Amino acid sequence: MVALGLFLTRHGSLQLWEKVGIRSRELALYSALAEAGVKTTIFSYRPEEDGAILPEVPGSQIATVDSAWLLSWSRFLRHGAYKLRRALQRLDLIKSNQMIGGREAAAAAEIGEKPLIIRGGYVPSRNARYGGADEKTVKEYFAEEAAGLKKATLVVVTTPTLRDYLISAHRISPEKIRVIGNYVPSCFTPAPSDLPSGHFCVLSVGRHHPVKGYDLLMHALARLKGVKWRCIGRGKDIDAARAESHRLGINAEFCESVPNTEMPRYYRQAHVFVLSSRYEGHPKALLEAMACGCACVVTRAPGNLDDVTDEMTALVVDLSSDALYEALVRLRDDGALRQRLGAAAAAYVAERYNLARIAQAELAVYREALARGC
Repeated sequence: MVALGLFLTRHGSLQLWEKVGIRSRELALYSALAEAGVKTTIFSYRPEEDGAILPEVPGSQIATVDSAWLLSWSRFLRHGAYKLRRALQRLDLIKSNQMIGGREAAAAAEIGEKPLIIRGGYVPSRNARYGGADEKTVKEYFAEEAAGLKKATLVVVTTPTLRDYLISAHRISPEKIRVIGNYVPSCFTPAPSDLPSGHFCVLSVGRHHPVKGYDLLMHALARLKGVKWRCIGRGKDIDAARAESHRLGINAEFCESVPNTEMPRYYRQAHVFVLSSRYEGHPKALLEAMACGCACVVTRAPGNLDDVTDEMTALVVDLSSDALYEALVRLRDDGALRQRLGAAAAAYVAERYNLARIAQAELAVYREALARGC
């Protein structure tokens, strides 16, 4: 048996996961690990709300991280981590869910004298740099990452691209880094066609932010006749996207939040899924669309290409509205191509990112960290 302490992203909670529709997806891994003897204590910033959610993970429990401790790092070191000592004594291993929150996990691991795994589904300093943030912001993220990484027994990232970034930017030894991708829940599988008649349905999934490239996609869609664009996601720019789609005359439907368990039917109702991002970490929406057998168009940008092969599992295009338009026209007019790309993509994801395989890889990293010690 392994007693794992999981530190959520700073200020995070299971209730927040529930609000944005990802709770079941995020907890599925820890349910699978429970079957292998892993008991998880989740360190939450809202334990009073999360206690009713957690029973779906066998053998798990909630521990408190008081948000007041986060008013300053020194306050956390003086009060927070020491107040967690009792919970820490029951654990074998500490893990951060993301790099934001890794600093708290590292302090707890040091005080509890436990091995530490720092995980990153994305690297904040990399995202900030690609997103055009000022140098001060990039440096702040970099320092945040370094605080956890330098104390880690092992580091887990989701793609080789992120591994290479940590080796280059943070000078992390390659022998400390393990690559474990995002798993795709078993409900994401191809199913009998549920495609709408009367229009060509294009799907996008992701927050409304300039990084997602929806501006480029909308200008491509505006040139297509008989198209319906369904866009699922929240974000500060959603009202601007609504206004722009209306101005361009696009038949658009915006859904701010859909529970992850309901997402398969949206992928199956789409002729094409488009990832138009300017950069990504390890895009879960792309993997889910591929798993459902949806033909995908993916922009040639950092982080987008780790799991697609042009003309085999997706169409890979330049980051421009013209390139997106040409790919969409091609897929609109060639049903056989859509079917071939979708089938190959579904087979790839089913073999590589099924939950059982990812859980086994995760468990192997836990055992390795325990063998290495603090």
